[in-house]
Amino acid sequence: MLTRIIKTLLIILLLACLGALAYWLCIWKGWPLWVGAVLVAGVIGLWAGILFLKKHLLRSREKKFVQRVIDQDTAAIAKVPVSERHQLTELQEHWKESVRRLQNSHLRKRGNPLYVLPWYVVMGESGAGKTSAIRNAGLNSPLTEVSRVGGIAGTRNCDWWFFDNAVILDTAGRYTIPIEESQDLEEWKQFLTLLSKYRKKEPLNGAIVAMAADKLLDPDEKVLVEQGQTVRRRIDQVMHVVGAKFPVYIMVTKMDLVHGFTEFGRHLPPGSLSQAMGFNNRKKRIYWKDVVDEAVSSVGEKLRRLRFALVHQSGAHAPGAINLVNEFNRLQTGLELFLKAMFEENPYQETPLLRGLYFSSARREGKAKSAFLEITGIDPGKADVAHPEDGFFLQDFFGKILPRDRNIYTPIREFLQWRRLTRSLGLFSWLLIGFAFCGLLTFSFYFNAESIRGFKEDFFDPPRLTNDRAVDLITMDKMRIEILEMERNNRRGLFPDFGLRHSHKAVALLKRHYSRLFREGFLAPVDHKFYESVHQVTHSTPEEEFVDYLGYVVARITVLKEQLGGRKLTHADEFRKITASLMQTQSPGMPLAPEIAARFSDLYYAYLSWNPEKSDTEEKLSQLRIALVQLLEKKGSDLKWLVKKWVPGVPDISLSDFWGISEVGDHAGTARLSGAYTAEGRKHIRDFIVLVEAALGDGAEKALFEKRKGEFWNWYAQEFHTSWLAFMERFHEGLNRLDTVAGWQRMAALMTTPRNPYLRLLQRAADEFSSLGPVKDPPPWSAMVTRIEEVRELAKAERDKGKGSSLSATLKEKEEKLKVEVLHGRKEGAREHEEKLLQAKAWNEYVDTLEKINVGVSSRKECYDMFSGSFSFMEQNPAADQSPFSVAYSSYSKLRGLLGGDKEFPAVWDIIFGPLDFVMVYASDETACFLQTQWEEQVLGVLQSADPDKAARILFNKTDGAVWKFLESTAKPFIGRNESGYYMRRDFRKNAIPFKLEFIRFLNQGSEGLINFEPSYTVSLETMPLDVNDDAELEPFACLLEVNCADGNTALENYNFPNSATITWVPEKCGDVNLTFLLPQMTLRKTYKGKMGFPQFLKEFGDGSRIFTPEDFPDQKDGLKRMSISSITVSYKIKGGDSVIRLLKRAPTQVPSSIVMCYARGKG
Repeated sequence: MLTRIIKTLLIILLLACLGALAYWLCIWKGWPLWVGAVLVAGVIGLWAGILFLKKHLLRSREKKFVQRVIDQDTAAIAKVPVSERHQLTELQEHWKESVRRLQNSHLRKRGNPLYVLPWYVVMGESGAGKTSAIRNAGLNSPLTEVSRVGGIAGTRNCDWWFFDNAVILDTAGRYTIPIEESQDLEEWKQFLTLLSKYRKKEPLNGAIVAMAADKLLDPDEKVLVEQGQTVRRRIDQVMHVVGAKFPVYIMVTKMDLVHGFTEFGRHLPPGSLSQAMGFNNRKKRIYWKDVVDEAVSSVGEKLRRLRFALVHQSGAHAPGAINLVNEFNRLQTGLELFLKAMFEENPYQETPLLRGLYFSSARREGKAKSAFLEITGIDPGKADVAHPEDGFFLQDFFGKILPRDRNIYTPIREFLQWRRLTRSLGLFSWLLIGFAFCGLLTFSFYFNAESIRGFKEDFFDPPRLTNDRAVDLITMDKMRIEILEMERNNRRGLFPDFGLRHSHKAVALLKRHYSRLFREGFLAPVDHKFYESVHQVTHSTPEEEFVDYLGYVVARITVLKEQLGGRKLTHADEFRKITASLMQTQSPGMPLAPEIAARFSDLYYAYLSWNPEKSDTEEKLSQLRIALVQLLEKKGSDLKWLVKKWVPGVPDISLSDFWGISEVGDHAGTARLSGAYTAEGRKHIRDFIVLVEAALGDGAEKALFEKRKGEFWNWYAQEFHTSWLAFMERFHEGLNRLDTVAGWQRMAALMTTPRNPYLRLLQRAADEFSSLGPVKDPPPWSAMVTRIEEVRELAKAERDKGKGSSLSATLKEKEEKLKVEVLHGRKEGAREHEEKLLQAKAWNEYVDTLEKINVGVSSRKECYDMFSGSFSFMEQNPAADQSPFSVAYSSYSKLRGLLGGDKEFPAVWDIIFGPLDFVMVYASDETACFLQTQWEEQVLGVLQSADPDKAARILFNKTDGAVWKFLESTAKPFIGRNESGYYMRRDFRKNAIPFKLEFIRFLNQGSEGLINFEPSYTVSLETMPLDVNDDAELEPFACLLEVNCADGNTALENYNFPNSATITWVPEKCGDVNLTFLLPQMTLRKTYKGKMGFPQFLKEFGDGSRIFTPEDFPDQKDGLKRMSISSITVSYKIKGGDSVIRLLKRAPTQVPSSIVMCYARGKG
């Protein structure tokens, strides 16, 4: 059941996959879905047809069945010893002759001799008496010898018995109960295969299972059950192979071993022994137990009646026959065990039909035993004597019962289902194939209609051209694409068109229409306009315009020559570029868009391919050659135009090729190098020159062009070097493309590797110079580039050698050359090679030092540490480590000296120095950012929580001022001081950290206020008389000075009498100072606020006196005017006040928040 389900699921899955494939094919190809149904039907029909043919072929092979049996015997004969081979061969020939006689017998009149008679198979354990029962059945046949002689191979495997009314297949007992499991089962499967392949119309009519009686008399339950189950499996296998549920006959053989059976048979009438002894299940009872019970009961009852008859028979002495009934009943127990294992229903096997139960004896051998006699101790007497080869109760069984039951087999359910499925297989197959054929015819019609309809959807009427060049190009290109699509559809059809070729004819008509329309409506106006332009060309015509004209002529000539020669059009790309450039400028009205102008080449190629008229090609070719000569005569004094526009066909070299995409975008004026001055561009120029020469043909024009070509290449070499030099000189503009810290950091990491932009440019330039080949008078700097590249290659080989790798071919060759030169005394060559090795070593040193400057992955503190050593102050410090930048610069200087430092090639050396210069600029910016961070932490951070009045002391205290600490530690390598003040130190490149000028001014101003703060100051004051203006109506009669301090106030009173006081001023404890004037009608007060109030008071009285005016007392200003007081002079004699006044000379009150430009060249 499980296998059937899996098989069904697999079939469903295959059909689903087939349907999905057909559906996908329809979607992919754009076919209607009914085409998929046609495809599925066709495939299924073919499959069914194949099955039908296979069935037909299998039936035809049945005719070879007899010959197959003969061949098996022939093979068996070849294996026997030589001494026996003659006899066996004679028997084999006799068997062949018998079979031949059977085939030629009158049975042929009744049909195929193989199907005229029923077939039965005999099964049973070896030694069960199967063959003896068949041989001694007493049946006759006209083919007497065939009926008595089985095939030699059949004797060991399967004997064939041909009787008048049946054919008996006597199988070896090891087929039923295997002796050697694997070999016997393999032969059994082969036997089943022969049955299934060669006899399908009526494969088997029944099976006879032989069981020896002695096995039933003393039954071994386990053995009988196992044998019954084994026979059940064999019968089930046969039923599934032949597809039929056939009757099964149980024949109990060797009944002569049952006591009394032989004596019983001897006393029966002679004709009775040919009858069958047993029971036939005519009612076709299904349950086996019912059949066994009725069979034993029926046969037992008949035996009892016969026993009664024998007892009353006159003169009968048959004691054994009388005891037969008792002995017969002993068989029932064994029969039930055996038959239950064979016929019990189960859900896994088909239940065979138990048709009958029969008892027989073919030979008399052995001694019959009787349990009754053994128990009673009665002497059985002398054994009955009978002919040992006489068969009891066999003849009618084989001769009448079996043939009569020929047609009671029934197909099993599985076979019926299969037969119903395959009965109309041929018709079903033809119907599906016919349906598929009709569908394919319909599809072919549909395909033609769809192909033509696709064109009509875009062009309901035949296309016409206008005078608008852009619109006409689009229209013609659309028509070309539609024609190509129709042609492609016609070619990619998976099925034959069955003579329906209307779409092919439509394509041919459309091609002719396209060719006429393009020639008359488009190509002719274009050529007319072009020839007018050629006549107007002069020596002053711009080269960009001239190269379009000349390129168009050359391209047209090349294409036409290829067409005339029947060659493939190989210059499609060149033709597209040339014609697109010309179409953009030659179109009337507005210039064509590049993507529209580029369509002309495809239209022209299609015209050449589809144009049936080739007669005007030669004439057109002649006209174009004349136009080419005219162009070269009018503007052909030089060929400088070869480096213009599309001729090189290579993009310009730009900074992006080395520096990457710009973060600020490329703008006009950015350094670029024309692609014409590259190896690839030069190749395209040479290719175009070849096309021009081929277009000119052989003649004077070609010779003149050859001369101009030589002049052009001389000019080209000069322009080549000039352009490369200009590009290298402007290469540093790549720095301006970086606009973010991340961009600078990424580039800095790349700069210390061999893949940095500068070295890549150097290598690219060397490759381009090398590809240029030898030129006349090359500039010296280009030789330096080539020489540096040789040094780089040698340096790489030296590096590989140092790493222990295999010596490079270049280095090995040079070393061998050096040895030869030394041996031959050629010291000059050896010295040159030695110099190159020194230069290579210097190059490696320079590259190695660059790689150690890993600023791109370093912190700002690490950059600061490395970069600070590049300044002269740090270099003069013996305790400081040497900066990697200084080491790299030394390596660079050494390399430059070895490569000819006496010669100046600034462009080349700037490129070599470029990586080091970049990382130093990056390190400078990182250091500047670090300094700014430290300023904020060390200076601004201290001021943030400090008292504003103490700011001067915190910043500029001579001993521990924050500013001086910063200058003496963090900023010391970068800021120096001389007689003019503070200045920015410079590194070995003469570059400085970009400190802001306001920061330098701040430092210089702070240095002027450099002081030592004391805990307290003592000042002596002596009063002097007060004075007012002469016209004052009143004057102050006293002046009081009061200094407020935490531990007490100090006062000095001036009543115009001498008075003095010593004031101890403590900056941390003293505050406001009050100066009070007493007048008769008012009091005036001047307050000097804050902790620096006393120094401010002393500063105002620096010369000993101070004149106060009404403006100093805004609240009493009007009162003073009424008193006509305009000035009040107060004077003191002051001693010790200078040191206090100097405290007012401090650093600027505004501390700069930014002291340096962090990333002066980029955004932070």
